[in-house]
Amino acid sequence: MQNTKIKTIRIAAILFLGLGTIFGLIGALGDNPSRMWQLYLVNFLLWTGIAQSGSVFSATLEITNARWGKPMQKVAESLISFLPVSLLLLIIMLAGAEHIFPWLSKIHIGESKKIYLNLPFLFARNLIGMGLLTVLSFIFIKKRRQADEKGTTRPHALAVFLLLSYVVVYTIIAFDFVMSLSPHWYSTIMGMHIFTSCFYTGLAVITIIAVFGRWHLFPNNFMSDGDFHDIGKLTFGFALFWMSLLWSQYLVIWYGNIPEETEFLHLRFNEQPWATLTWMFIFLAFVIPFIILMNRKGKTNQIVSGTVGFLILIGSYIHFMVLVIPSLNPHHLTYGLSEILISVGFVGLFILSHDIGLKRFAIK
Repeated sequence: MQNTKIKTIRIAAILFLGLGTIFGLIGALGDNPSRMWQLYLVNFLLWTGIAQSGSVFSATLEITNARWGKPMQKVAESLISFLPVSLLLLIIMLAGAEHIFPWLSKIHIGESKKIYLNLPFLFARNLIGMGLLTVLSFIFIKKRRQADEKGTTRPHALAVFLLLSYVVVYTIIAFDFVMSLSPHWYSTIMGMHIFTSCFYTGLAVITIIAVFGRWHLFPNNFMSDGDFHDIGKLTFGFALFWMSLLWSQYLVIWYGNIPEETEFLHLRFNEQPWATLTWMFIFLAFVIPFIILMNRKGKTNQIVSGTVGFLILIGSYIHFMVLVIPSLNPHHLTYGLSEILISVGFVGLFILSHDIGLKRFAIK
């Protein structure tokens, strides 16, 4: 029965990927390719951040000498199987660069900014940074598992280097793929905001996979209610931290009242449809998790914790839409069947790559 369900999920994932690829090609070759590429960027940021959060979660447990969450650590490590795919997706993004980066043709930037904002340098630094993180993630997890199984030296130093590299690389990603879409706007906290958002969403996805795995993949004793309680506490804590960063960014910019800064917030909080989407992702990714995870039963009940994780994932998807799309298309949102299927295609791609990771890191 379990094998039948797993095969059904794999077939569905292949179907999702096929539909997403077809509609993505139709969108890229159609009359308005910008619609496809801006959603491509949203999904790239979301799923790449989730995949990277797996090794970050494991490295965090390693450097803190945490004894809890060993099963969750294995589940988290399985996420990194998507990272090589992300490198390929980044290369593919080159084909749609003119539809993503307005400073290439639509918005004039000064010569000083062109030193940093130019296409070869942008893709080179991100490809090198993401490639480094991918290699570090695989090496770290290999060393960590060897330390558990063979008693070799614990990779504490490698874990620290991985976390520092994560902070630097995802700060650059935030500058290049979020802030540069509004090249005259700036925020010193955006880097922290993005890598915290990715890790927070990763915790939600780890919870979803753990709930599904306990029902259909893993042995009955693979995870306990205590494991779900622990990951629930961590998710609750990061919900507060994530929202505090949003509030800090909002407060400083709004009270500064500098036109170059407040325009970014005014568009997203006061103009439709962005205002509705902004409050929607805050409600889904913060208000509901905050209320439910405050209670112990909300953390230990698998149906409830899995549902909260799913709501955080949907909220984070809308969050990245709100960060990206208004900068490229400020006056209206076009979201229909094509956008849904393109996003579903990314879900299918993530499931298929993660299936490999589960076999390699968790189920084994």
